[in-house]
Amino acid sequence: MKKTMNKKYQILNHYKELKVILFVMLLCLSFGEAAAQSLRINLTVNSRPSAYLAEWYRPQNGLVVLTTLKGEEMDQTYIRFETEIYNIDEQLVYTLPVTNSSPIALSGNVMTFTLSDVLQLQNGHFADSRMTNSFAGGGKLPADQYTIRLRIWHGMEDFQIAEWTPPKVFLISSYQLPTLIAPANEQELDMNKARSVITFRWTPLAPSMGQSVASYRIHIWRVLPNQTPMQTMRSTPPIEDRLVKGTTQYIWQPRLSMMDDDPVETNQFIWSVQTLDEMDMPVETTDSSMNGYSEPATFTVVKHNNNAKAVTNENEN
Repeated sequence: MKKTMNKKYQILNHYKELKVILFVMLLCLSFGEAAAQSLRINLTVNSRPSAYLAEWYRPQNGLVVLTTLKGEEMDQTYIRFETEIYNIDEQLVYTLPVTNSSPIALSGNVMTFTLSDVLQLQNGHFADSRMTNSFAGGGKLPADQYTIRLRIWHGMEDFQIAEWTPPKVFLISSYQLPTLIAPANEQELDMNKARSVITFRWTPLAPSMGQSVASYRIHIWRVLPNQTPMQTMRSTPPIEDRLVKGTTQYIWQPRLSMMDDDPVETNQFIWSVQTLDEMDMPVETTDSSMNGYSEPATFTVVKHNNNAKAVTNENEN
């Protein structure tokens, strides 16, 4: 008799447990449906954001805005983002799996997140191992066209709250390095003027870097005897190394002896400009070997014989 009663109690308790589990599941499903119906996702991405994903904490790169419909305030709950980035060939570049995503608390009727919140670089995966290795450098994307999309899951339960957003397209630009303007290549400069001031000018980086400002590092070498300008440039430190930001001009006061009295120096110089991005890294171009350097130019400092010129002018007259 007692065994029969115990068995009935066990069955009854098991039945109650099943009812509780079923109730919780229905509650979760109801919450998921309610949240999906009442939550709107607005994903905005700058058409030309920073190439460094680590910089996407800045609002100018993009935002995610979650809004409850009819202005109703949502009781505090937790969500998880699932995020994917694809290149123009529809190859997966970066993914934040929902299983790795950190739960984020929601409250109120309008919630704003930066793109770093939906990327969670510390939790995601790069498809290319070289990108993974570059994480310390900010996870820099190569020049290309990309799309990003995301969807939302419940923070604690394994069910989806919102569908994938429409993919947002953005471009990581390929740049054209500056062209050196002055002194022009192979130009001769008057010693008396060059001894005090030489003005260097170049064209800006094209296209511009959008929200960021490019920096320019100007290097000047004095060509050594028995060397070509390129040999000197590649084998010796520059005599001038200056960084300027947001300007395409540098005024140099050499304070050097501009004639070849010193047997280890010549009157020929070579210069170039290295363009740096917002992380002070060389701007990438289609030719990665350039390392951000523009094509160099040479110039020579000469001593004009004014008397000879005067005689020549008199003879011409």
